[in-house]
Amino acid sequence: MSDSQYIHRFSSPHTQDVAFYHSLSMDIVYYNPVLDSDTMLIDNFNDFIACLKKARFLVLDDSDSNSPIIQPDVKPEISVMYLLLTDNCNLRCRYCTVQYNLEDTPVKVMDTATIKESIQLFRKLVPSGKKASITFFGGEPTLNIDGLQTALIEIARLFTQDEIQTFMVSNGTAITERIADMLVQYHVFPIISIDGWQEIHDQMRVDGSGSGSYADVIDGYNRLRGKGLKVGISTLVGKHNYEHLPEIVSFFANELEAFNLGMSLPHLKPEAADISIELLTPKLISSWEMARDNNFYIMQIGKRLKAIAEQKPILRSCPGSSGWSMIRILPDGTITPCENMGLRGKSVLGNVNHHPSPEDIINHPEIIDWNRRQPYNIEKCQSCPAVSICGGGCPYDAFLETGSIHNPEQRSCYLSNHLLEWAIWDIYKRMDMSNGFAVPTREQRQGILPKDLPYFVSGGVK
Repeated sequence: MSDSQYIHRFSSPHTQDVAFYHSLSMDIVYYNPVLDSDTMLIDNFNDFIACLKKARFLVLDDSDSNSPIIQPDVKPEISVMYLLLTDNCNLRCRYCTVQYNLEDTPVKVMDTATIKESIQLFRKLVPSGKKASITFFGGEPTLNIDGLQTALIEIARLFTQDEIQTFMVSNGTAITERIADMLVQYHVFPIISIDGWQEIHDQMRVDGSGSGSYADVIDGYNRLRGKGLKVGISTLVGKHNYEHLPEIVSFFANELEAFNLGMSLPHLKPEAADISIELLTPKLISSWEMARDNNFYIMQIGKRLKAIAEQKPILRSCPGSSGWSMIRILPDGTITPCENMGLRGKSVLGNVNHHPSPEDIINHPEIIDWNRRQPYNIEKCQSCPAVSICGGGCPYDAFLETGSIHNPEQRSCYLSNHLLEWAIWDIYKRMDMSNGFAVPTREQRQGILPKDLPYFVSGGVK
C-alpha cells in the first residue's frame, strides 16, 4: 500500500492535529500525530488504518492513476440561457465589461423576432426533465421593457412554471410599477446590483455625468420588495469596498433584508476596481462567516463550500454539473458561451436569426471546446488540493491573462485553496478527537453553510 497521489496534508494553526484531505473524493480524516501506534489504543489504530483505506487515502500502488478523472467527452446539456435584451445602459459603471468590450460600437436593442427565436431555440435545447433557467441581462434589461414583456409571454407559452426559473439582473434605477407588476405576474426573481451603502456604492456605480446612482437604486429595490418579491443583490467586490465587506454583508442581510447575495470579482479589464486577491481573500472569508451567522447565502463562495459539505465536485465556474450548460444571446441574436467573448467576436456559435438547429449548437466546435474546460482536464490543476471546488475560475479572465481559456484563472486558484483550508479547520471545530482521529459526518460538514439555503441553490439552479 502507498499514499494516494491526491492526498494533501494540512496542519492545524492552533493544535498539534493534522488533516488529511483527498482532493477528488473530498474525504477528510483528522489525526493527532503524537498518538502513533505505540500510544494509541490498538483497536483505535486499526480503525484509523481501515478508515484511511476506505477513503482511498491508502491505495494499491497501481490503482490510483487518473481513477476518478471525469470523462472529457460528456456532451453539453444546455439548460441555462442569459438573454441580453439590450447592451444599452443608463449608468456608466467604472468597471463595466460590456461597455469596455463594445469599444464605442452602436448599442443594440433585441427586437421581438430575435427574442422569440431565442426562447424557441432554448426550449428545444433543454433536455427533457431538466429544470431550465433564463436570466434577463444587459446592458440594463429594463430599458427594453416591451422586449421583456414579449419574452415573459413567450416563456409562459413554451414552459410550465415547474419547468423553468426566471431571473433578471438589473441596476434597479428604472424599475417602474409596470415592470414590478410584470415580475410578480410571471414569477421572476429580481437581482439588483448594489455595492454597499451609499458612500461606497456611488464610487463606482455612476451615471453618464458621474453622479452616484444609490438613491435611485434603493427606490427601485424598495418598489420590488413592496410588491412582495424576494430580491437578491449582486455586488462587485474591488478596491472601493473590499475593506468593508463583512459590514456590507451585514448591511444587506439585516438592513436591506435581501434574500441572498452574489459577490463577484471584477474582471481583469477594465482595471477600475481591481484589487489583489491576497488582500481580498481574508475579507471574503470574513464576509462568509458574517453571512453564515446571519443565515445569509453568498453564491460564489457558497457554491465552493457546498461542494465540500456535500462532496460533490464543481466542474465549471460557469454553469454545468456535467457538460457545459449555458448559452448567452446578445441583442443582435449572436449565440455565445460568454457575452464578453461574444462582444469581441470570439466563441460565436451562430445567430438565432439564421435558425440554427439544437444539433448545430450542441455540436459546434466552439461549445465542444468550452465543454472540455474543467479542472480535471487542465494539467496544472490536477495536483491542486482545491481541484474539485474551484471550477477552474473564469474562462474569460483566463483568456485575458494567458491567451487561452484552457488555463486556470489564478485568482480563483488562490481563493479556492484558502476557502478549502478555512473549511477544513472550521469543520474540525465540531470534531471529537478523543480517539486520536476523527472523520466528519455529513451534518458536521454542513456546519460550514448557513442553516437555510435559497430554494434555487438547494434544489434548482446551481
